[in-house]
Amino acid sequence: MKRLFRIMLIIGLFLTLFTLTSCGKTSEGLQFYFNERGKFYELVGLGTCKDEDIVIPGTYNDYPVRIIANSAFRDCKTIKSITISKGITTITSHAFRNCENLETLKLADSVTSIIGSALGDCKKLKKVTLSKNLQIIDD
Repeated sequence: MKRLFRIMLIIGLFLTLFTLTSCGKTSEGLQFYFNERGKFYELVGLGTCKDEDIVIPGTYNDYPVRIIANSAFRDCKTIKSITISKGITTITSHAFRNCENLETLKLADSVTSIIGSALGDCKKLKKVTLSKNLQIIDD
């Protein structure tokens, strides 16, 4: 009986861990730049993040993340999916250009602009969930 209980406990812990890691947990190790003037962050790169499924937060260090900067993830070969959280408004030039394994992109409704070949040469991109408030898609 104790053995069965231990097995069930291990399975329960595994399922809990799987659920926590697969349900939109913010990616750690991303690189940000603080814009002093506007009091917001820009996501500028992958940093030390090793995730294949990137979840970009809408806040960082208690300040909003507003922009995904020029070439932030350009030429990244490991990314398979990107989820952009509420609060981010702009995806700038070449942000995800040539992310050759990117298949899925999900934009929060706060995104209003995608500028300058942000998704150029993403040849495996199959599914894109657009923002309801998207106003500009450039190139």
